[in-house]
Amino acid sequence: MLSVDGKKKKKKKKKKKKKKKKKKKKKKKKKKKKNIIKYKNNDDKEGKGTDDESLLNIIIHLYPSR
Repeated sequence: MLSVDGKKKKKKKKKKKKKKKKKKKKKKKKKKKKNIIKYKNNDDKEGKGTDDESLLNIIIHLYPSR
């Protein structure tokens, strides 16, 4: 850039702002609840579904007061 005097103007350097690094929060791992009930018929894997009686037994086992 030439000024009126014919001298070159110095460009002002812009100062770069330093970005602050954000601290990463550690995620707490949730403990998986284990199934207390073990199915008597393990037919679910084969795509068959459990019997009504076994389901009834499971419900009775879960809610004994009812």
